[in-house]
Amino acid sequence: MNYNQTIIMKRFTFPAILTPDNDGGFVVTFRDLPEAITQGDTEQQALIEATDC
Repeated sequence: MNYNQTIIMKRFTFPAILTPDNDGGFVVTFRDLPEAITQGDTEQQALIEATDC
């Protein structure tokens, strides 16, 4: 077996839409990825979660 394989990771960028939630947080959706939805209690936390999503 050959264990000397190179792993190439690619990074993609997708526009995110932040929508205020009724509970005071933010919901994040992506126009190009309708199945990807996340949220955060603050705008900053929502953007961090969006990066992980």
